[in-house]
Amino acid sequence: YVEDNCYVFRNKKGDDFVHHSNFVMAPLFHIESTINAKRLYEIKNKHNLVKVVELPQRDMISITNFKLQIESLGNFLWTGGDVELNKLKAWLYEKTKSCKEVTQMGWQKEGFYCWGNGIFNGSEFVVADKYGIVTFKDRYFYIPSSSEIYTQDDTLFEFERNFIHNEGNITLYEYAQKYTEVFGENGIVTLAFYFASLFIDIIDQRFDKFPILNMYGQKGSGKNTCAESMLYLFGKKGKVPNLHNSSKPSIADHVATSANAVCVLDEYRNDLEMEKRELLKGFWDKTGRTRMNMDKDKKKETSKVNQGVIVLGQQIATADIALFSRFIALGFSKTTFSFEEKRAFEDLEKINKQGLTQITHQLLKQRQVFKEQYPKQVDATTLKFRE
Repeated sequence: YVEDNCYVFRNKKGDDFVHHSNFVMAPLFHIESTINAKRLYEIKNKHNLVKVVELPQRDMISITNFKLQIESLGNFLWTGGDVELNKLKAWLYEKTKSCKEVTQMGWQKEGFYCWGNGIFNGSEFVVADKYGIVTFKDRYFYIPSSSEIYTQDDTLFEFERNFIHNEGNITLYEYAQKYTEVFGENGIVTLAFYFASLFIDIIDQRFDKFPILNMYGQKGSGKNTCAESMLYLFGKKGKVPNLHNSSKPSIADHVATSANAVCVLDEYRNDLEMEKRELLKGFWDKTGRTRMNMDKDKKKETSKVNQGVIVLGQQIATADIALFSRFIALGFSKTTFSFEEKRAFEDLEKINKQGLTQITHQLLKQRQVFKEQYPKQVDATTLKFRE
């Protein structure tokens, strides 16, 4: 039983009671996983100090690991043994609800779009609570980047903390006008690429390949701004990986961070090492890096590419024709701009920073229409080109 925020147990003889903790635990959620299950608890000691702790399931079956995790939080002490811990677990597990951890941002097969700070359920944005939990169709989902457990650690979830719903007040039509005013026909193609990337899972049902958008041109020609403006449609603009300085695994991991979104890779050059060029070719087939998973009996697994990839650089990919054939190439040649053009560019930058994710929500509301009409439009367009 509980007394003054402490757990009290019968002794081994059964004729007396003994305190085996200076805290109590309130079960929040069991996070389902085949290899990395966890449990969330709110823990309070006898001095009313409250912490939220995420305990891996493996630490719940080891008294040593359990004590290490608990005592690392501060003045929290467990003096019981395995018998007492098993009794406590039996009592806590009966009261614990299960939820699923979201490991990839963007579109989820359950039918919602996940941001680093909540979800879009098809009609409205739902903010995650202080534990990082959201509800969708009577199921619970855990977004660790929005949990107060990790608030003080800014080294974790860097991507997820940029991939957030950041609402502005401009409409799609107004933004398309501003965007194409600055970038012209290149802007039209880029917006079309954004539309396609937002429904890439539907397109994948018809085609098993998806092109890479390649923007090339001199420094100061506007290619980076054209591409990075797309990132504001998915939250705040985070860091863009450099293809030369980044490792092959980090590039593959970056491309696998979200689904039905857009990511940008910078500094393509024709002298890029062959392994990275081959990796880029794989993105066309929507496959990433193959590795051996040590947590799954050393089975091989290949990361999936579920979003549109934009590659930037000063050179067009002529060194590898196979790679070039997988690119949609957009050239940026203009480097001097008039006063009016500069002002239009500055206006676009201000709009970007105000937030654009409401446009993404506006389009996601049309997902069912896109799903129904896309196959018909593909057939009609294919027939038109054959004529």
